[in-house]
Amino acid sequence: PTKSQNWQYNAEDDYYIDHLGVRFSFYRYSKRTDKYGFERDFKLYRADKHQLSVQLDELAKTPGGRQRYMQVNPTWNYYKAKVKATLSSDEGKAIYRRRK
Repeated sequence: PTKSQNWQYNAEDDYYIDHLGVRFSFYRYSKRTDKYGFERDFKLYRADKHQLSVQLDELAKTPGGRQRYMQVNPTWNYYKAKVKATLSSDEGKAIYRRRK
């Protein structure tokens, strides 16, 4: 349940709700360059400062007292879903069956 793929996502308002009920709203776009010079684009989501309850306010913070955040790579998620759909298709299953 801690993986963001299993969290509830609201595309209209662009926010996630984790398995504890903490809401993560879109914060900003970010770019990261790896050691090979390849640039990756991320969407950063940060836990809202004001949650629905005091208990959720505490869960929205790290042990050090900062707001929790998460990063999503939309490009990675797109290609991951595309590969999964291809492997799940009849043609993909037939190819996989031949490899076994």
